[in-house]
Amino acid sequence: MTSNYEYNPSLLRVLEKSILIRKTEETLLDLFSKGRLNGTVHTCIGQEYMGAILSEVLIDGDVVFSNHRCHGHYIGRTDDVEGLILEVMGSSLGAVSGVGGSQHLYHEKGFYSNGILGGMTPVAAGYAHTLKNSNNLACFFIGDGATGEGVFYEALNLISKFSLPIIIINENNNYSQSTSRSQTFFGDIKSRVEGFGLEFRKTNIWNLENFVDDLAMAFNDIRSSKKPIYVEVDCYRLKAHSKGDDDRDINEINEYLEKDPINLFKNQKNKIYKEYEESANQRIELFLEKHTSVTNDVAISKKLVVNDDSLSWLETEMENNKRVNDLIYEAISENMDENKDLMMIGEDIEHPYGGAFKISRDLSANFPERVFNMPDSEQAIAGFGNGLSLGGKIPICEIMFGDFMGLIFDQWLNHAAKFQKMYGNKFEVPIIFRTPMGGKRGYGPTHSQNIEKHFLGIPNTQVISINPRNAPKIIYDTLLKTIDRPTIVIENKLDYTRKDSPIHSHSGYKYKKTNTKIYDLKYSIDNQEPDITMVCWGGLVCDMELLINDLTDKEEIVVEMICPTMLYPLNIQPIVESTIKTKKLLIVEDDNPFGTLGSEIIAQLKCLNIEFNTIQLNTANDIIPSSRILEEKHYVTNQEVYNTAKEFFLK
Repeated sequence: MTSNYEYNPSLLRVLEKSILIRKTEETLLDLFSKGRLNGTVHTCIGQEYMGAILSEVLIDGDVVFSNHRCHGHYIGRTDDVEGLILEVMGSSLGAVSGVGGSQHLYHEKGFYSNGILGGMTPVAAGYAHTLKNSNNLACFFIGDGATGEGVFYEALNLISKFSLPIIIINENNNYSQSTSRSQTFFGDIKSRVEGFGLEFRKTNIWNLENFVDDLAMAFNDIRSSKKPIYVEVDCYRLKAHSKGDDDRDINEINEYLEKDPINLFKNQKNKIYKEYEESANQRIELFLEKHTSVTNDVAISKKLVVNDDSLSWLETEMENNKRVNDLIYEAISENMDENKDLMMIGEDIEHPYGGAFKISRDLSANFPERVFNMPDSEQAIAGFGNGLSLGGKIPICEIMFGDFMGLIFDQWLNHAAKFQKMYGNKFEVPIIFRTPMGGKRGYGPTHSQNIEKHFLGIPNTQVISINPRNAPKIIYDTLLKTIDRPTIVIENKLDYTRKDSPIHSHSGYKYKKTNTKIYDLKYSIDNQEPDITMVCWGGLVCDMELLINDLTDKEEIVVEMICPTMLYPLNIQPIVESTIKTKKLLIVEDDNPFGTLGSEIIAQLKCLNIEFNTIQLNTANDIIPSSRILEEKHYVTNQEVYNTAKEFFLK
């Protein structure tokens, strides 16, 4: 570009916004050097144009998803310079109350960013699905480093398969932190993208007018065709990955400094540049003069309160004499009929197959736009569900076997569990992950595990365990009508065909439930002091019910069984109440003994200074074998529990 080059109005607006972004980030670096910022600052200096273009191409209702290098995208979408600065300074007046910081930003105009590389790709896809019947689209930014993440390609498959209204902008600056792309990337991204049937386009920032035209055309084409487009933008990051960690060749950096569009504009149209620079600096300086220090009194949850009310026991609602899988199906079907925002996604769930354990049945035929099959990509299923939730839906994500939950862990831990609090408590994240766990069917090491302990204790989530006696239809109905956070519902494979009516007890045992929304159970004899407190949940409940009746009928040992439904957050009060009476606690679990819910229960009781003796019965500390003979040896048998309870009583 020569000094006589004429910048058109659109290009000038992009440059003005780019200069504002640059001055904002230079201010952040300066504040960091003065000790006024905490944490990290990933600047996009040199790449501001991708953020600046947003103010030219987005309309109300569009939504932007970004990554750790998100400041420019945020300002381009929201113009909220002040909220960004306060956020990175840690103020409660910041964009997300000082909780998210530099990498985790949200704005009600439609902006979400997260620091997990590539993790927002399926989230953006899920949100885009909610925009299919509108003129809106999702815009998703990645760096070239994210093209090394598997979930990125899982999401590309979804984006293409469902023909989602989304533009994926790959800011290719040729570095992943300090590592050159040439060291880590083999092949070419164009072939990979086109292999998914996506349209691939390429542009760069150094011919800025063409860049603006190329991006504007891509956005317009998506709105008209309702089909996704992938745009690779060659660019260069002029500053370090984060603050000062830069070991790139200084000659290379200087080469890109010389052809940087803002620097060229400064040399060619210095008067206009100075106007834009002065305007940006004045805006920032005046703002900082009013905020020489920051405060933050956002509440931090240090103590988990499960039930503020005093514990009371209510009569249970059972006696449907229906199978558990029938009850779950009925609850989901009836709620889908009532709530048009309820959706269900998963592997092999469509009619006529209807799910591996026949829960979804004909739901896809009855609700064809809201119940549909997904590819065998559990992390993408979870991320897509997260996006649906952000888009105002209530997704039920079926994970075919509980063992596969390990594949969704990042979307659970770093996305679903974080969104509400990380984004300033501006919204709820109602999403359900249903999954069957448990062995004793010969499925072997990777299809038989109870791995709930790995999902317990994650703030802002809940984990529920269904059993035939806690009225699964009522539990699901309550959950679907009141859900306000990410929830895992664990079902047991053996329970699906069991009926919900308890066996007749000659000794007078019956179930009661706590006065909580998602209630726990107690199996006991009214007006008779128990000798032993037993705690179990899920697939063990029916077996222990039979065993307890035998213990009382044959040995005259009275057991009070506490069956938690809400595994996390755990309501410890029913166990406390019973253990104080018996001073003997027997915990039975279908998992190996280290770091389990049972261990947590014992720890909590000890912290409450309750005097008691305890025995934990767990599986072998080994993988679960397929052989029936070996599998039977892996689990604690009913006879072992019986004998242990008898010996425990005599101590």
